[in-house]
Amino acid sequence: MGVRAAAAVGQSAADRNLGSRGNMTAAVTERSGQGQISVKLILIGAAILLSVGMGIRQSLGLFLTPMTRDLGIAAADFTLAIAMQNIVWGLSQAPVGALADRYGLRLTLIAGAAIYVVGLAIMALAGGTAALLVSGAFIGIALSCTASSLAMTATARAVPEERRSKTLGIVSAAGSLGTLMVPLATQGLLAHEPWQIGVLFFLVLALVMLPAGFWAGGADYMPGRGTGRTSMREARERFGNASRSITSSAMSSGWIFQASFSPGSLWLKWVATLPGMM
Repeated sequence: MGVRAAAAVGQSAADRNLGSRGNMTAAVTERSGQGQISVKLILIGAAILLSVGMGIRQSLGLFLTPMTRDLGIAAADFTLAIAMQNIVWGLSQAPVGALADRYGLRLTLIAGAAIYVVGLAIMALAGGTAALLVSGAFIGIALSCTASSLAMTATARAVPEERRSKTLGIVSAAGSLGTLMVPLATQGLLAHEPWQIGVLFFLVLALVMLPAGFWAGGADYMPGRGTGRTSMREARERFGNASRSITSSAMSSGWIFQASFSPGSLWLKWVATLPGMM
């Protein structure tokens, strides 16, 4: 009798152990599934930030003719605002990177998307060159927060090192779709609507960047993916190798050729007229 009771107690203990192991396995599987979903959201968010942010920036030149005509400003004034955007974008990248290191990618990306919305709102309400310059400054800061540097950092943190190069390439390719689709959509819109409607279209796109920044910012909570410094060093190495390739040289030549015949080249003409204006 005592033997049977002991056997029954042992069997029940074994069943409990198996049950607890099964629960632990299920919990690990569930956490693994949540991690996979988080990685997907991070990559999707980074691709959206790249696509929308750069797509809007590359489409601003389409507003040259309607805005200069309606606002009564010179083409050089409009391109000066674009130049302000590029200058602020370059100057603000270092402090924005420091803020991202201190407060995290999520807060920085969401703040950048919000600043993008503010800059586009100022552009929609612009009545002259001064407002366009302020808008360009805001958009420049927003690009530092949402464009390639931080988005690629989020992508690099989200995946293991052995998959990092491939994933960076995929996200970059997906992000480049915006530079194709947004200008085409904007050109079609401006052909039938006033330029203010085009800016409102940009505002709607920029609002999409808010949840995208939240998703991509999940890279802050990915364990064991290396530091942002490592990711940025690897990115610089890869971009350095690409810049030395024949294909990159041909692409750079194409950009220089395009810039020579684009409205942005009027910036040089504007600078050339400064001595006569003083």
